[in-house]
Parts: sequence; structure tokens; C-alpha cells
Amino acid sequence: MAATHDLTLLYNELDPEDRKMVYSVTGYDLADRVDDELERDPELVGAIRSSIAFFYEAAHDSGRDAESIVETAVGQVEQRRNSSTIVDVNLEVEKSRLDYLADRGRSKMEQMDDLSNAEVRALLEAETEEIDPDDVSMYLRNKWEWSIHSDEQTDDFDNTEDEDR
Repeated sequence: MAATHDLTLLYNELDPEDRKMVYSVTGYDLADRVDDELERDPELVGAIRSSIAFFYEAAHDSGRDAESIVETAVGQVEQRRNSSTIVDVNLEVEKSRLDYLADRGRSKMEQMDDLSNAEVRALLEAETEEIDPDDVSMYLRNKWEWSIHSDEQTDDFDNTEDEDR
């Protein structure tokens, strides 16, 4: 936890030249490197990507609006770079596959149809008030109990036929 707070200190207090030294590689200033040079340094790109992913996930896991935190952070950096710039940042995370599967799962629940594993996962992960994970659990429990009783009735029916013979 202390390490993450240290990043605030580094961001606010480290001189720009010292900050650039933190992520300079083989004598190149990161700002002077072109895209193909960055591609030749996959460790640096991977480290930057992983750090963004770590904090994005931390924001999401703590119940914060991760997208607005990223937008604010990018705006903060752009404002610091040029205070006369008006910054408008929008980060939109599209979860269309998840939404599609959740909608299909909701529809199947209404029809009392079986759900695929992907639909169950989408229903449980969907970030909407329309879907209550407890309702999904209860639906699955009821479907399971119904299938057990259905199998028992089939077994009883099969046994009755055997006894009649």
C-alpha cells in the first residue's frame, strides 16, 4: 500500500528531468524515442501497460469509477504539461460481448431455458442493476432441483414399466 502512495509523491515532487531518468532506457530519453524504438523495448511497454492495468483494476475492485479516474489522471497530466490547454478526455470501455451474453441469458431465464456457462458468467459479471446475482443463483438452484426431480420421475416411470412386465 505504501508503494502506491509513493507514486503520488513521485508524481508531485519529482523534477521532470529526474522523472525522465526513472524510465529512460539505454541512454534514450523516453520522449525522444519513436514508436518503433519503443516496440524494440517490449519490457518498457509491458511495464507501462501492466502498471496502468494494475491501477485500473484496483480502482474497479474498490468500487470506484475506473474510467473517470483514468480520464481525470490523463487530464491532470495534460494540464500540467500545458496549463493553457483545455482537456477533454473520454475513456469508453466497450463490453458488448458481455452485454450480449447477459441479455441472452436474461431472456433464457424468462423462458426457463438452460443457460450456457458463458451466459451464467455474463449474468454474474454484468454491471447493471437489472441483474441480481442472487436471482441468477436461485434460478440455477431451481433448475438443478427441477432436473433432479424430473430424473426421479423418469426413473419411477421406468421402474413402473418394468414391474408391469
